[in-house]
Amino acid sequence: MKSIFLFTLSVILLLDLNPLIAETLIAPCEMNSFPIKSVGKENKMEKFVGLGKQIEVIFKVYPGGNDQGYFSDSVLTFKNLKTKKTCDIKDGGIWNQNEVYLSSNESVAGLATGSGSGLWMEFYNTQTCKKMASTAEVGGGPIHITQSKIEAEAVCESLEENLSYCCPAYVYELDSQCLPKKSEKASRELTRKLHGVDHSKCVRVLDPGTSKAKVISSKE
Repeated sequence: MKSIFLFTLSVILLLDLNPLIAETLIAPCEMNSFPIKSVGKENKMEKFVGLGKQIEVIFKVYPGGNDQGYFSDSVLTFKNLKTKKTCDIKDGGIWNQNEVYLSSNESVAGLATGSGSGLWMEFYNTQTCKKMASTAEVGGGPIHITQSKIEAEAVCESLEENLSYCCPAYVYELDSQCLPKKSEKASRELTRKLHGVDHSKCVRVLDPGTSKAKVISSKE
């Protein structure tokens, strides 16, 4: 009992003396949209830059690799403005220029990426370029971060009149380390809101998005 009391007291004193540690241990990670703007060309590559207080985010896009803000053939660089050190990511997917996010201390970047058939969010350490985590792939719909919440809104693909093929939406919460944790309840609620019916896998849906929505089994 005494040891538990001393441990609890030491934690309280640590948090009281160091608010930054307290924030890291208790508060969820918050990420904000980070604008990326074109700054011209460099060695025949289009250059896009986002400038933070500590980190500069740079996309260098090869000729033909920019499709209206979607970078399919590019190099992503994180530059520490204090130390001038950089790291590169050369094997990313299709980056979305308008869906780049930085944590409040700029140590983690969240980027929407895709493969052509779907979208997901990836998280990187801005000092090392190490991938920390990624969300599940969602087909068709937008994916974005609002502070500590990620929403991936799957859309339905029309098969025939009133019948569509729909995949579930996803909702994630960011923990204190900026790692995404899926919320099953919120994911099902968002799916129901978008499609009119609850489902946890890709299914055929009759009259999606209406009060008459119904999941159709493979036997029907």
